[in-house]
Amino acid sequence: MKRFSALLTFIFFFCSGSLLFAGSASAYLDPSAVTFIVQAVAGIAIASVAAVSFYFKKLQRKFQKKDKYSPIDNISSIDLGEALKEFDDSEFDIDSPDMPINPEYQPPEIKEEKKDDGASSYVAAGDDFKSKIKFLWHDERSYKKRFLIALPPALLACLTLVFFGPFEMALTNSSSLAFDPMTVGIVTGIASLALTAVIALVLPILRGKLFNYGASATFAAAVAGYLQGTFLGNSLGPLTGDAIAWHNMKGALILNLFIWFVIFIIPFILAFFNIKLWKGSLQFVSLLLIAAQIVGIVSLLYNPKTSDSSYWVDNSDYYFSEEGLFTFSEDHNVLVFLLDRMDYDCITDVLEEDPEFFNELDGFTSYTNAISEFARTLPGANHILTGYEDGVYIDKAEAFLDKSWSASGENILDAMNNAGYDVDIFSTITAMFGTPQNFTDKVSNISSDFSKINYTQLIYNISMVSAYKYAPVALKPFFWCYSDDINDGIYIESTRYEIDEFRFSQDIETMAANQEKKAFKFYHFNGPHAPYILNADGTKNDHGTSRVEQTMGSFRILYNTFEKMKELGIYEDTEIIIVADHGEAVSDSEPVQKATAIGLFHKPSGSANTPLAYNNAPVSHKNIPATIMKAMKVENYQRFGTPLDEVAQDADIKRYFYKSVEVGAHEDLVYKYEITGDALDFKNWKLIDEYNVVDYFY
Repeated sequence: MKRFSALLTFIFFFCSGSLLFAGSASAYLDPSAVTFIVQAVAGIAIASVAAVSFYFKKLQRKFQKKDKYSPIDNISSIDLGEALKEFDDSEFDIDSPDMPINPEYQPPEIKEEKKDDGASSYVAAGDDFKSKIKFLWHDERSYKKRFLIALPPALLACLTLVFFGPFEMALTNSSSLAFDPMTVGIVTGIASLALTAVIALVLPILRGKLFNYGASATFAAAVAGYLQGTFLGNSLGPLTGDAIAWHNMKGALILNLFIWFVIFIIPFILAFFNIKLWKGSLQFVSLLLIAAQIVGIVSLLYNPKTSDSSYWVDNSDYYFSEEGLFTFSEDHNVLVFLLDRMDYDCITDVLEEDPEFFNELDGFTSYTNAISEFARTLPGANHILTGYEDGVYIDKAEAFLDKSWSASGENILDAMNNAGYDVDIFSTITAMFGTPQNFTDKVSNISSDFSKINYTQLIYNISMVSAYKYAPVALKPFFWCYSDDINDGIYIESTRYEIDEFRFSQDIETMAANQEKKAFKFYHFNGPHAPYILNADGTKNDHGTSRVEQTMGSFRILYNTFEKMKELGIYEDTEIIIVADHGEAVSDSEPVQKATAIGLFHKPSGSANTPLAYNNAPVSHKNIPATIMKAMKVENYQRFGTPLDEVAQDADIKRYFYKSVEVGAHEDLVYKYEITGDALDFKNWKLIDEYNVVDYFY
């Protein structure tokens, strides 16, 4: 039995060590990977020190036992033969007729054997329910001893699932949050400790084997969740809103459930064969994983990417408010509507469904050979207004975004202001600026007004994301969500702009043309980006729709907006651009897989009551800043580039596309392509450069 226990000990601790070290094969570093590697090093170091300490003490006891004084050493030789001769055992002869017999004599009762856990190992003779419950409930251990056994696994479960996981996600995804990641750390830290206290105090109320089962289940769930969240969930990728084909994952689901079963059964096996090993495992492994995760969190806090004060200020203090959302100028307006991920395939799919759908774009021209320079919203959204790309993925991300606004030598926002325009941007502030506090005098709706946080909603949103991360594959569909869902309802009576055209559509009737200064407004909508929740008529469908319906729904909301502008008499003189920030990437972990063009529609000022026109000129985001400057009648607007309507259809222009590729959890490689001619023909795409990312956006 001792050899078997030793073998189980080796297997269990070897597996536990493997959990911490399994991901070290990756050679690429990012905040999450650094956290993991630090956890591995910390876990191995702690386990090694504990092992050395254990065997050193064992060896020390062995030598102490060998040197220990024994009175046998001082006993002189004894003549056992003489001693036996003097011993008369006749009076103890049980066969002797003279041997007295006590008629009331009863054999001694066989006492119940007690295991080291205090729980009975004796099976009651009766099969009645009461006897079985007594067998399961009997416990010699005090409540205090059971509490001390339950505390480490309870602490591991609550800290891992409620604190470490959510806090790490907040630290590494700060740009996606509308609140300070430290708020997540404080709220989840308090919640995890409170939940630990509840579990650790309630679980020891159980006694005997029932307590052992409860403690084992708590420990197994914590370890299995840790394994799932750290190693087994990476293949699902980020929460982009795209539907996951769960029905195609039957093999992975079965394997995942098997892994969970194995992890769950290990502590029960340990409890059956060696209760001391079971108790030690619960305590040591729990504390080991807790210590490793603490080191990981500390390493994140001191990581250059997250320890910089500018990394926090964007989300915690500054945001784009809804002020001026529906206020326009009677004089002149320039509007840009960004429809996220409006690949040109979305346009062709809609036309197949309804060939006349886009005919309502009164006065517009559709550019059928347009591209974005980038494959993702960051820095694609910023590039629409700046046309800047020098040093992208090399310069620090925050510095790149700030520097981009002065790409032409003059800050384009200053040029807008000097032309007499109020500038309002309705998007995520981290998609536009690195340090937004430096742009408050240029953009009217940048706000830092304090908003009270709804902590109940915050805990719920964080819990959903955490549950998705740590749950087995079979349960993940119940917790699946979109990245933006984590920000929903976080602030009480907040004026923060949320990227949601359905919400926008509810207030279109409040639109007014009473702004004194001329207006420039940039609207960021979800567009054809998943999740698909819009019907073709622009109404919301929580059960989900399709990309075609989502695209049609977004445009229907635009059509309603334009109709209201016509009622106000401002439509004809308004310059309007409808554009995507990027097309369909196909994969964030591979180079370009197909030709990727975007939807781009332009209505110049003074254009109305004309059918939709088509233009095959080779254009891109780089033409939009000059188009805006021309519409605002800025002198020498050519310094910002070439406007859309000045690009000839037969122009021989080389355009460039940057495809960032994720290796691990973050962008690590960039493929640069040169495009000549028709962007929809993949033969015109040529890979001209490939380089490593120095500073990533995702």
